[in-house]
Amino acid sequence: PLDVEAIWTRSFGAMRERGHPTGFYVDALAGLDIALYDIIGKVTGQPVHRLIGGRYRDRVPVYAGIGGTDPGKVADTAAEHAAYGYRALKLHLLLDRDRVVEIVRAVRDRVGPSVQLMVDVHTRHSVTGAIEMGRQLEKLDVRWLESPTVPEDIPGQAEIARALDMPVAIGEWSRTRYEMREAFERRAFHIVMPDIARTGFTEGKSIAALA
Repeated sequence: PLDVEAIWTRSFGAMRERGHPTGFYVDALAGLDIALYDIIGKVTGQPVHRLIGGRYRDRVPVYAGIGGTDPGKVADTAAEHAAYGYRALKLHLLLDRDRVVEIVRAVRDRVGPSVQLMVDVHTRHSVTGAIEMGRQLEKLDVRWLESPTVPEDIPGQAEIARALDMPVAIGEWSRTRYEMREAFERRAFHIVMPDIARTGFTEGKSIAALA
């Protein structure tokens, strides 16, 4: 279990000819990778953060994720979470452009300017539609627009990132440095968001190195 990176590399390579460079198989590798680091942590008596490079800070800001389709109800939920002490909220909005903007406006009106808002639209929009929506969201002081269009369209993602003043965030669907490389080279985003449950620590570190 101490050969954690070698195990990942051999396991990933074993499925290359079988056409499984991503997806559920790599999800399984991530679970194995996390489990191996857990073993190493127990053997050495160290927390995993020390094993993968060390701690950069003692505290990190967090946000709450909320969603919905009714502007009033989403605004109520946002106000409730702000009352808990959250200073940032991510709105998961799988809706058309006008309804996304309507809900974000309702939330902004309710929580005021001191709470950061991020908007995740889960790849539901065209490039042109995402740019038009993003420009309206910028007026509402949205911190970032997440997953604006389909991940296969890397040139389209880059076009959105260039067109908007607010940051664009992507990456949860990507499991390896190989999948992320072209998006980095094209500067298709401003914030990369790998999901460690899908990448494991080994590939998460590789993606961070690309960043």
